Amino acid sequence: MMAMNETQDLRRQMIDKARPQADKYLRDARYDWLRPLGRRRALVMTSAAIIAAHSLLLWVQGPRLVSLVLMVGGFVSYSLLKWAVRGMADLPEELIDERMNAVRDRQYRVAYTLLSGGMATILLVMWMAADAARVAWPPQAHHLESVFWALMFSAICLPSMLVAWTEPEV
Repeated sequence: MMAMNETQDLRRQMIDKARPQADKYLRDARYDWLRPLGRRRALVMTSAAIIAAHSLLLWVQGPRLVSLVLMVGGFVSYSLLKWAVRGMADLPEELIDERMNAVRDRQYRVAYTLLSGGMATILLVMWMAADAARVAWPPQAHHLESVFWALMFSAICLPSMLVAWTEPEV
């Protein structure tokens, strides 16, 4: 019983701490220029292109400086995406309304399905390639690094990307 009260107190403290940021996301009009559907979709496509380019560059062992620039670009793109959807995919459920909560939950479910299916497919292909003697392509560390960063960026960005792509108004 004592641990449950401590957990609830900790949760309440976290929500109180997040409340100013949530109010900022939900009321800030500075990023209204990003919120039309066409611009949000362009931002989603830019984010997806950055994730793909970064992963491809790691896969082929391209220049590390370019990889770093793409990684920074990915974080900038994600930040803009987060502002475009008002942080809907990241805020605690106590700080958003019922509609936003329903949208967020639906997009998390879709993102989880896409990510788990994609990861299972990638792991299966790499396992088969590493195990089959007739395949002349053994996966190496830089291939795993590429997959790791692609999945990491996708896991972070995909819920916001789905909200930005599917919702007519945020």
